[in-house]
Amino acid sequence: MNHLFARRRKRSTRDIVLILALAIVVAGVTWIASGCGSPEATHAGALPDISLVDQNGKPVVLSSLKGKPLLVDFIYTSCPGPCRTLTQSMERIAQKLGPALGQQVTFVSISIDPEHEGPPQLLSYSKALDANRAGWFFLSGSPDQIDATLSAFGLRRERAPGGDIEHFEEVILVGADGREFKVYKGDVLHTDSVLADLQEAAHG
Repeated sequence: MNHLFARRRKRSTRDIVLILALAIVVAGVTWIASGCGSPEATHAGALPDISLVDQNGKPVVLSSLKGKPLLVDFIYTSCPGPCRTLTQSMERIAQKLGPALGQQVTFVSISIDPEHEGPPQLLSYSKALDANRAGWFFLSGSPDQIDATLSAFGLRRERAPGGDIEHFEEVILVGADGREFKVYKGDVLHTDSVLADLQEAAHG
């Protein structure tokens, strides 16, 4: 009887381990297959002395944007869905800010597909989403410049075999001092919470 119980307990433990292992594998496959799997982020968060170009072809040195809180996200115009969702979420915040966008707050959207897009594509993208506003920069640069910018934020990009870019669906709030203040998940970007954080970051 005791031997039978021991065998059943051993078999039960083994089954639990197998189930847990299978769950981990399935979760991993789902994460990768979503096209939204993000390379590991460490979020260094200081604005680097890197010059990029905005949607109107004008140079913008990132470190020169210190002095106001910034909302920063990373997008590319052919992104199958998440990037547009991020931009639309930021656009709702921009509507609430009104003239404060540009005067007291800056938005920065950085293209992570420098091999295929620059100012013309970003201008078209921003206009299509009603995001071509004063105080909102859609920035592009060379692959080396973009990779250096990502590295400054503790981020990186990876191109999947199909051409999509696996990246991070996050928005980074940078304080007026030019350092990271807070990080939001793109799917939980609540307008009122972000507005309150922007006000805190302006005086923090």
